[in-house]
Amino acid sequence: MGQQWLSNHEPLPEDRDGYVRALTEYVPNIDPIVLQYVREALVTFDRDALFASAVMIGAASEKTLYMLLDGLHVAVQDAVEKKKIEKAISERSLPKMYRVIDENLARAKRTGMPYTVHEEADRHLLSLQDSIRVQRNHAVHPQIGQVTRESLRLSLTAFPFACKKVYDLIGWLKANAI
Repeated sequence: MGQQWLSNHEPLPEDRDGYVRALTEYVPNIDPIVLQYVREALVTFDRDALFASAVMIGAASEKTLYMLLDGLHVAVQDAVEKKKIEKAISERSLPKMYRVIDENLARAKRTGMPYTVHEEADRHLLSLQDSIRVQRNHAVHPQIGQVTRESLRLSLTAFPFACKKVYDLIGWLKANAI
């Protein structure tokens, strides 16, 4: 397995420094709080503190979604849609957040967002949702209380790519009205 990982070009959670280096190359202007959550997720993953790692990567994922909602709030011109975004942020309901994000990204796609910006966004957003809903919630809910190293590794491996996609979307939204 180690040989396979070394031959791969994706960020490896087992290589903390390399992972952080890759993440900051993908997202040079990464939010310092997101980066701190990721660093702590990697440290706890390395020490087999899987619940703690799941909580940290879930928090990093959730923070990126709030940043995307902020980007949508800047881009959206319709007052009713702006209110929906504000409500999703204030209520902190993941299903509502995703619904608002989906609706507004669909409109942005119809009104000119280039494919290169939104390409694979749905998959990346789902991986963030998995990190929040499944990984983190499974770690903190005593009735579930289960996180596997393999599923957590998948969340950590997917995060840099999902984070980059969110930053691509935010960049476009800040420069374009929808």
